[in-house]
Amino acid sequence: MATIKDIATQAGVSIGTVDRIIHKRGRYSSRTADRVLRIMEELDYHPNIHARGLKNSRLHRFCAVIPMRDQDNGYWSLVRDGILKGMEELVSFGVAVEIVEYDRYSGAALAEALERAASQEPEGLLIAPADPQVVEEYLQGSPVPVICIDSSVDSSHMLSYIGQDSYQSGVLSAKLMSLLLQGKESPQLLIIHPPGNHRHHRERARGFSESLTARIPGARVHTITEEEEGGSSLQGFLSGLVPDQKPDGIFVSNSHVYYVAGCCRELSWKTGHIPLIGYDYIPEGKAMIEDGTIDFIITQEPQLQGNQGILNLYQAVVLNRELEREIHTPLTILTSENLEEYLKNGITGGAS
Repeated sequence: MATIKDIATQAGVSIGTVDRIIHKRGRYSSRTADRVLRIMEELDYHPNIHARGLKNSRLHRFCAVIPMRDQDNGYWSLVRDGILKGMEELVSFGVAVEIVEYDRYSGAALAEALERAASQEPEGLLIAPADPQVVEEYLQGSPVPVICIDSSVDSSHMLSYIGQDSYQSGVLSAKLMSLLLQGKESPQLLIIHPPGNHRHHRERARGFSESLTARIPGARVHTITEEEEGGSSLQGFLSGLVPDQKPDGIFVSNSHVYYVAGCCRELSWKTGHIPLIGYDYIPEGKAMIEDGTIDFIITQEPQLQGNQGILNLYQAVVLNRELEREIHTPLTILTSENLEEYLKNGITGGAS
């Protein structure tokens, strides 16, 4: 079934122009209208009459507050793409979305971004709370409906959380790691966190540690954060573990797995392969999955989170529909054997 986006692409015009022609409003040339109407006929496009009946003549303004698009290896650019896709789907219903970006490693930057978003007087907010406490404090005095993605907050003002079941993703990672460690009775495992104190990272680590020690009672699990090791000196820290304290496996609780993988590559001549599991598919890290440096990647579809966040905000705020408190995204496993098929199907996903 053809969409407005299909018509706009074929006609070489914007989605907004197609929308104006369909609803006979605003400015557009007769030549453009003829071309668009002809393509509509060729594609057998018919406007959704029911949806048009729900349409409100006034503009519905939403704001999305997310980390800067280049942070976490470009993960947030994927979330942003999903938000823009949702906006395209809702443009004919009078929805506009303002995206406000912030430095995810600064609570002050998040607080300032929330204030900037509030100044737009939106009807609803989509927030990726890198620092949940900052968002919880903000929501205490905010009457604006909120949907959170990527990480949840403890607030009655949050309509819904869309994202991964963090604990279960850690449990899944532990099961995969146990398969890689078959035959080892007392393996040493290393959990590496990125800088910052993020709830979903802690939950992933808790799920991993509890599940792995249940599966392999003799396993010893040690947890560090990159900032404890000086960030860039992580390679030196890992090198210091070789050979006497070489970890038998490493679990990284976010997309920094690609940095850790780079360190492991440098050390491979000393250690051999170290089983490695982490999060996020990003194009720049494709080779590390393909050559087996990273054994497994757990994804949660960041584009889906952004897209569903905006669509659900519209459902709740404009159509007054009740949402589930938690909407969990799939726990997809990527490895060298299925990566190409995953990409061929046009899916790009990850977990921050």
